[in-house]
Amino acid sequence: MHAMGKAMISIDDALAQMGTYVRKGEFAEAASLGNQARIPLGVPKAALHLKAVLFEGQQGSVSQRELNGTPVAVKRARISTGQDLDNFRREISLMSRMAHPNVVSLLAACVLPPDYMLVMELEGDNLAYKLHQEGWRPSWPQVARIALGLASALAAIHAAGILHRDVKTGNLLMSRDGGAVKLGDFGIAELAADLEAQQHDRSSLVGRGKPSGGFHKRHLVGTLEYMAPEVLQKQPTTAASDVYAWAVTVNEIATGIFPFADCTKDNPQCQTVLNFGYGRQELAAAVAAESLRPIMAADTPPELVCLLEAAWQLQPDQRLTAAQLEAKLQSLANQLEKSSTRPGVLAEQEGTVVSHLKTGHTLHAMAAGADKSSGSVDVHTSKANGQAVAWFEADACSYQPEVTVGSFETAGLRGEDRMEDRHIICSPLTSARPGTHLIGIFDGHRGWQAAQHAAEHFQEHLLSQTQRSDAGSALRAAFLSLDSSFARMQDDAWAERKGRLGSAAGERPWPGATAIVLLLHAGRLYVSNAGDCRAVLCREGNALPLSRDHTAEQEDERQRIVQAGGQVNHVMGSWRIGQAGIQVSRCLGDHDLKGSGGLSADPEVISRDMDESDAFVIVASDGLWDCISNEEAVNIVHDTVKEPAMCAKRLATEALTRGSSDNITVVVAFLQPVSTIERIYADCRQKYAAHQMFLPAKRSMKVSRVEQRSVDELRDTY
Repeated sequence: MHAMGKAMISIDDALAQMGTYVRKGEFAEAASLGNQARIPLGVPKAALHLKAVLFEGQQGSVSQRELNGTPVAVKRARISTGQDLDNFRREISLMSRMAHPNVVSLLAACVLPPDYMLVMELEGDNLAYKLHQEGWRPSWPQVARIALGLASALAAIHAAGILHRDVKTGNLLMSRDGGAVKLGDFGIAELAADLEAQQHDRSSLVGRGKPSGGFHKRHLVGTLEYMAPEVLQKQPTTAASDVYAWAVTVNEIATGIFPFADCTKDNPQCQTVLNFGYGRQELAAAVAAESLRPIMAADTPPELVCLLEAAWQLQPDQRLTAAQLEAKLQSLANQLEKSSTRPGVLAEQEGTVVSHLKTGHTLHAMAAGADKSSGSVDVHTSKANGQAVAWFEADACSYQPEVTVGSFETAGLRGEDRMEDRHIICSPLTSARPGTHLIGIFDGHRGWQAAQHAAEHFQEHLLSQTQRSDAGSALRAAFLSLDSSFARMQDDAWAERKGRLGSAAGERPWPGATAIVLLLHAGRLYVSNAGDCRAVLCREGNALPLSRDHTAEQEDERQRIVQAGGQVNHVMGSWRIGQAGIQVSRCLGDHDLKGSGGLSADPEVISRDMDESDAFVIVASDGLWDCISNEEAVNIVHDTVKEPAMCAKRLATEALTRGSSDNITVVVAFLQPVSTIERIYADCRQKYAAHQMFLPAKRSMKVSRVEQRSVDELRDTY
């Protein structure tokens, strides 16, 4: 589009000269001169053919258009003041200085009234939309590559003397081929030298007693959740401020949680519908003065943890530079490429198992390729590890619950470094069994290793029980097999440590874990329990326990331990087992107390038919049940928006507010189609007990006049 035979002029010179022509009303001359710049600045609106409007906002709009047959993104600015026009020209000037694969490229512009437009590469969705609207969750290798790309972009920007000042997921775009992330929106970017000069001028004015509030009103810009502490304290913005925002942004990508949304004043691991989080002014103060930072995912790779912590240090001069981050991330990204999934996510050929090792996210895992419409699968073609599963042959059942699962876990008052709970949800168990679901909670003690091993390997041990006649016996065998495999692993690890360190190896650890596993299969609910985790079923509005606690407080358990040769002592007001002094009488691990010690991994297994009166089941570690009764737990779920993850959060939060000092893991599984319509309650009980929240769609019921009046009152209320 450049005029033939004319010398190309710089972007800044072109912008200045175009302004002179425009003020004279010589628009054609301004356009001609602008098109002599390296990036044409006089593109007419008619040359940009509208295809779709992508975004409309107060500051402007973004649309997809075509320029010379090439798809482009066009940002149209709304210019209402001279300052708006200066900002628009500055954005063009700064973007024109960048040519980097991780920075959105400026292709052309129109700097002529009334159409002030930037023409840029057309990219994919921004990451904020992908994370919080689409529910996209990248693998750790993807997280590392995105972090590397953003660090590389910032390193290049800073090398060019530019400060972005608004690094966030909303300004990061995925390339159309999905291979790279690109930083865009330079609307409030500045040259570092200009900001430094402005700060110097302000200091001079303050020294002469001149007011300085206007400076901060113009320069305290950005998005609060990503602002560095020094910016919040009205200190100069530097390249280190962009690095801080890099860390907050990368952590948001890793966790899928908007920055600080899971931080509260009372318990930074648990944010629920009870809304006792930070207000915006409190948040700013906590970030700047109390060093509050976003919560990392518990399975964040240690190397990335170190980089995030180094990037959001309180003092700017203690943070790594973007160039340093880029160098360190290159090796980390290469290392993580060896794994195609996030740690704790085990992809099986037959289904998807998501092991929430230490995270607090909701899970709705569906196996790829599962045919949910068929409702049945030929038994003799169902495979696990290459063998037919005999206990699948009990599939002849007309009733199948509609299962929706949500979970939440928190380290609670014990602190993240002592988080020993793990849990799994396999929904469905395998792609060949869309109606079979597995839920497991493993509460570690004396360490997290037994719980971790169980979360990672329980499904494979269950599916290896191919010749068992029923699901209950398969569950029991899986517990015992898992316990034996953990013992072998611990023995091998200790032998290796002793051989390497000799007497310096110290005392051998004996970690253990209580365990409860629910299997929903063929219209029956199987519960296998060893320890004091608990499952409670809501049937016809009532709390029905599905397990009993295995502790030394139970007389039959004490007698069993003594008969096996173990010791039970009454210490500090409770019965405890062996020299280790643990309270539970059945568990995985704890092999120093097995055998003659009396502890057992043999679970109690119960099963029951499910029907339309079953509403939901609550499964939780003892951190919940120490403070909340079965009936209270059921009532809390009734009195919460009918979304399983929110119900799980609400239960955990209630336990924390009542003083639970243990790790808490809660899984809520709805067994009926659910609605988020709220019900009326009095004294934590349903006011209208005749009509439960979970009425089956085709259930025939006779309704009395009193009950009908209640239904009418409910309808009028909502």
